[in-house]
Amino acid sequence: MKKYSYLTAASVMSAVVVMSGCAGTEESTENEIVETAEDGSSTPQPNEAFSDIDVSGDGEIPDGLETAEDPAFAEGDTVTINASHFGGMEGAEGTIVGAYTSNAYSISYEPSDGGDMVEDYQWIIDEETRAGALETPYAEGDEVEITTDRVEGMFGVMVEIQSVQEDATIYMVDFSLTDSEDTVLNYKWLAEDELSAD
Repeated sequence: MKKYSYLTAASVMSAVVVMSGCAGTEESTENEIVETAEDGSSTPQPNEAFSDIDVSGDGEIPDGLETAEDPAFAEGDTVTINASHFGGMEGAEGTIVGAYTSNAYSISYEPSDGGDMVEDYQWIIDEETRAGALETPYAEGDEVEITTDRVEGMFGVMVEIQSVQEDATIYMVDFSLTDSEDTVLNYKWLAEDELSAD
């Protein structure tokens, strides 16, 4: 099974743990990713922050992350991905690997390796922050320390919360890219509203 290396900004995650999705996008090209705001407007983001990132991972689950009790999609279900975190994702057919419950956040941060500022990166969850699981989620504008290393320069940095999905059902998904024969395994994370029944 192939692993897929892809250049994309505020997008993909780690070689060890799956990359987390970045900003929700409408379209992407080799050198830019387009973020979609809540009002439907989109802003191109240059793809200079990351390079040669392996988007498949080993399926490791963060400590303390709870399995969702009644998810819309169960393990093994086939879904269509409606998010475009990077090229070849939107419209892809995927298989649910796991469904979990947590507070999920989009974040902005400056990588510790000197890379460009990353804006509206989706999704980071409570269990990937220094504080771990929280009863009361962080609020927009809060500064939080990240403890996941899905992307070079992410681990240990202070990030700013941009948006919050409280008590979200988030999914790990396997899928084949629509623009190649490559397969992405254990992708973290897709929100429930980014998926639909196949």
